[in-house]
Amino acid sequence: MTNNTIKFKVPAIPPSYNKSFQINFNYHTTFLSKEAKGFKDKVKMFMPVWQPPVDSMFEMNIKIQNCWFFLNGNLQKKDVQNLDKLICDACFEKIGIDDNQIQKLSIEKVRNKESFTEIEIKVVGTVQQFKDTLIEEHKTNGGDVK
Repeated sequence: MTNNTIKFKVPAIPPSYNKSFQINFNYHTTFLSKEAKGFKDKVKMFMPVWQPPVDSMFEMNIKIQNCWFFLNGNLQKKDVQNLDKLICDACFEKIGIDDNQIQKLSIEKVRNKESFTEIEIKVVGTVQQFKDTLIEEHKTNGGDVK
């Protein structure tokens, strides 16, 4: 771990999207399931203490290691694009920064006999640098900046 990068391993994988939320039809509300809360707690527990500057932009790389196949040889129905939200939320809640400051997100399924999640978060600049780059690109492409 450096000041600009944190890397750690969680001995669990996130629940599927369908198992992450429960719906209370009487009150028309959706909330995290017990399984999802437990996974988020585990991520926070295994994440080392890290205090990047609050105005940072981040790159996040996630590798979810699992067998991914049932005993009968069929592929488990866990969409990779639905597995990142709980991880991002847990990490950024722990450091006290809004996860909208993630500039780049990479998530990968890796086949392994063991089930665990590897997480790497890097500081890639500041919010102001990101804003300046977007404004410059917009100007270059002939747009007005408001």
